[in-house]
Amino acid sequence: MKRVLMGHRGVGKSSLLQRHEQYFPGIPSFDLDLEIEKEIGRKVSDIFTQDGETVFRRHELNIFQKIITGDHFIIAVGGGFVPTQISPDIEAIFVSRRTDEDGRLFLNRPRIHQDLSELDESIKLYQDRHQNFLKRADFIYQMPEGIKEFNQIEFEILSGASKGRGEIYLTVQKNNDFEMQHNFLELRTDIFSSEEIKEIVLRYPEKSYLISFRSNINAEAFYLGSDKIIYDWGLELGNPPKDFLSFNNLISIHDESIFDGMEKLKLFPQTLLKLCPVIDSWEELFAGYRWQQESPTSRSFLPRTAQGRSKYRWFRTLATKFQKINFVQGFTEIEDQPSWFELLQHQASREFGAVLGDPIHHSRSVAEQSVLAIPLMEKDFKTALPFLTELGLNHAAVTSPLKKIAGDVNSLVLKKGHWVGTSTDHYGFKKLFDQIPSKLQDRIAVWGGGGVISALKKEIPQAEFFSARTGRAKNLSAMMLPQILIWAAPRNSEIKFPQEIYPQWNPEIVLDLNYTDNSMGIECAKKYKCSYVSGLQMFLEQAKYQRKFWKDNL
Repeated sequence: MKRVLMGHRGVGKSSLLQRHEQYFPGIPSFDLDLEIEKEIGRKVSDIFTQDGETVFRRHELNIFQKIITGDHFIIAVGGGFVPTQISPDIEAIFVSRRTDEDGRLFLNRPRIHQDLSELDESIKLYQDRHQNFLKRADFIYQMPEGIKEFNQIEFEILSGASKGRGEIYLTVQKNNDFEMQHNFLELRTDIFSSEEIKEIVLRYPEKSYLISFRSNINAEAFYLGSDKIIYDWGLELGNPPKDFLSFNNLISIHDESIFDGMEKLKLFPQTLLKLCPVIDSWEELFAGYRWQQESPTSRSFLPRTAQGRSKYRWFRTLATKFQKINFVQGFTEIEDQPSWFELLQHQASREFGAVLGDPIHHSRSVAEQSVLAIPLMEKDFKTALPFLTELGLNHAAVTSPLKKIAGDVNSLVLKKGHWVGTSTDHYGFKKLFDQIPSKLQDRIAVWGGGGVISALKKEIPQAEFFSARTGRAKNLSAMMLPQILIWAAPRNSEIKFPQEIYPQWNPEIVLDLNYTDNSMGIECAKKYKCSYVSGLQMFLEQAKYQRKFWKDNL
């Protein structure tokens, strides 16, 4: 094995490398930054600040080239390593998380663009590097948030066992060895010419193919003598050729509204049908699902998000259990397509759990609780819950801003046909507050709070509460010199830092109720130059009791 893990700063390559040692114990592993420190005898941050990035990159490449002379290795490289320096005979895995584009903040990493804020720097580095990772990558591993120990699904993905799982199509983009190991492949005429498609099919006759006609330039239909091929004609090209309907075929539509698409597909009642509209409401999602269920063996419904983060990846993950045509995310980077991890985690049972809220892409509950992340706004909660129940939802974690509308709870379970709930937040708060030295517990300020203020007041009645938007105290007596600042606000342009309003404050510790890598609580602690405690342990503690609640009631 010759393998390199590459990806954005803070994505988790070093921790993945440690798990990789468990998955493949015979393969020598190297964290490139640590190897540089051993060789040079100085910290990476010191090399950056004292010698500059150019000198660091020279050391980085020299040591990398020494390591790759070995017959077997796995190397985790830093976010700034140039991907083109990885030779073609080495497998390059692009380790990615859904939060990459949000940017990340660090307590102890070297800065590169001192003229930018730390978050803006992180986002700029993401934008500068992302396409380079994609160009060199042999495979993209979409890693969920929060894996910290041996994970069977991750092992299957990294060992290649996932490639033969289920009738899930991967859209071929690079025609490389990794893509061609999959059993079900989509070949599109807007990516490959008809001659290239024929060559691939002849080279790999054992595979099952979906040949999708998508290009006006390369629009002439062709047929290959194999019963393992489905031909997909997109109606955006016009009506299919007359003889097209005599073959194993599928008619799809993408650019029309959902209801116009349904009408046009009525003209082809004897074929497989694929409806792929852009939708923007739960009502349209209901309608598409009902349409698919009218003829579940011949119809497939693949909703797409209008813009921004995916709203329907969770649905397309579940759809693999009840429809014929489904896709896994590859190099096309279609946000609504699920990753291999998401598909493998939810392939067994019809019933499922979810974490509900908005935003939700950062949630560690996906890996920690083995649930789907379902974006859900407060206004849609009462409409969506019955539909989700019909699909098989039987337990859920509820995040802000849904806790209040769910009944001031963070956990729901379907018990004898009715939803019941509880809150396990207080277990998490207690875990967090146990980290506060007793001598500091009388001088606590809470910045923000939102839907958890009532729970916080029960745990720390002595605290003073302040609006994160205005800075005003929420109770009559305003304690002005806190030693502990509890950060309880989301990242939002309306949120103010306490330094802007109370410059005399100088807390010793910032306790963050968030655990995201771009939390404003990290920035607040760095401004104060004080200790910082993430909300991760708080989350893990409440999640433990959440699992117990589900287990006791399911």
